Amino acid sequence: MHTGRSTSQLSRMAGANPGLSQRSAGRWPRGQRIAILNWRDPEHPRAGGAEVYCFEVARWLARSGAEVTLVTARASGQPRESELDGVRICRMGGQFGVYPRVLTWLLRHRRRFDVVLDCQ
Repeated sequence: MHTGRSTSQLSRMAGANPGLSQRSAGRWPRGQRIAILNWRDPEHPRAGGAEVYCFEVARWLARSGAEVTLVTARASGQPRESELDGVRICRMGGQFGVYPRVLTWLLRHRRRFDVVLDCQ
């Protein structure tokens, strides 16, 4: 998405925000606790390209030093929790039950995360 701002304008805006400053740019996302919400995980029987892309982002964040939790729906036979390539996967609810369960889960665990990324 094009914001209409030049690169230099965006750099100045980032410099005004300590969380996005040039000093911390080389360190981010190291040490960040990130929850990523997606309907399915890559091991879900109906996973497709969106799930692969979301997991690649999660894996990159984990390899860059972030603590990443992928929160998804749970297919029949899948474990509630697992870990894959340094990404913790929490599964809950089915096709429609996932939404209220994830909301409740996020409310209960909101202090555990610095960032929540919704890939729905």
